[in-house]
Parts: sequence; structure tokens; C-alpha cells
Amino acid sequence: MNFSETDNPINELPNQIKASINAKIDLFSLFIIKKLSKIIPLFLLGLILGFIFLFFTLFLSHAFIAWYEDYIGKGSTAALIVSGFYLLLGVVIFIFRHKILYDPIHKSMIEGLNFKEVHPSSNIGDINSVDDLDNELEKSKTNSEIVDDQLNDTINDTKDYYTFDSIKSRFFTNIIENPKPLIGTILQTIMSVQSFNLRRRAKKK
Repeated sequence: MNFSETDNPINELPNQIKASINAKIDLFSLFIIKKLSKIIPLFLLGLILGFIFLFFTLFLSHAFIAWYEDYIGKGSTAALIVSGFYLLLGVVIFIFRHKILYDPIHKSMIEGLNFKEVHPSSNIGDINSVDDLDNELEKSKTNSEIVDDQLNDTINDTKDYYTFDSIKSRFFTNIIENPKPLIGTILQTIMSVQSFNLRRRAKKK
């Protein structure tokens, strides 16, 4: 590959590296948001169901003890009703978990996300729904792959630019296209050597 001094690929490296870092930041940010929007609802669901199960077993145990102590069942009936209420509440929350927990949390976490507030160089568009998040995530993956390919091409071009054959080719090409600097350098060197010889001869006399 032939290069000229004006198209040194190393000049593109800073921009390529910056673009690659920005693409990775966008991709990582979207990935974290997507994972958190799934993990947090599951965590809250498990926490709520865990407390409900705790109350259910607590009151069920109390009901059994009360029933065992008095065969009438007044105290145990109340405890069983409370236990049944908590059990029913847990079942209802589990059945309607998407409407009660998942969707509101997704909406509150995703709606109106603006990554440019924390990352001005972000290429992520407006996100107002889970579909928008998925679309932007796919776009970020594609953009990250493109930027990485461009960076790899630039690195390979830079390696080619600084090979011995490429440097030699540019050196002789520059001499052929513009021999004045080389001629001037040779003449200055000759004049310097002559001047040095004259001074040395003068000192010997």
C-alpha cells in the first residue's frame, strides 16, 4: 500500500480510538439499563413474596397452636383468615406481576432516558419504551462493531505506513517529486565542510 506524507493513517488513530470508546460506553450503558430493568422487578417480587410467605407461615403456625390449645377455633379461625388473606395477596401479586411490578418499574427506569446528560458524546437516541431500548441496544452493537473494524483498519494502515519499504518508497518519491530540499541540504553540507577545512588550514598556518 502506497502512502503520502499527507495521508498518514496515524492521524486518524485518536479519533478512531475516541469513537470506539464512546461506542463501548453507549453499549455498556444500554446493557446495564436492560439488565437492571429485569433484575430489580425480580428482586422486588421475591422480596414481597418472601415477606408474604413469612406472614403466612407465622399466622398459620399461630392458628395451629391456638386451635390445638382450644378446640373451639375462635382464635385460630381469625388467624387462618389472616393467613389466607396473605396467601391470596401473594397469589394475586404473582399472577399480575407484570402489571403490578414489571411494567411500572420498566416504565419508570426507561421512560425519558437521556444519556447525553452524563455522556455528551453519546449516539443513543431518545428512549421512551422497552422497544426503544432494544432498538438502541441493537444499533449500539452494530455501531460498536463498525467502529472497531475502522479502528483495526487504521491500525493496520499505520503498521503498513511505517514499514521499511513504505518509508523507503516515500523517501525516494519525495526526492523525485521535489528534489530542491535534498539539493539544498547537500549544498549546505558541502559548504559547511569547505568552510571547516578552510578554518582548519588557516589555524595550521
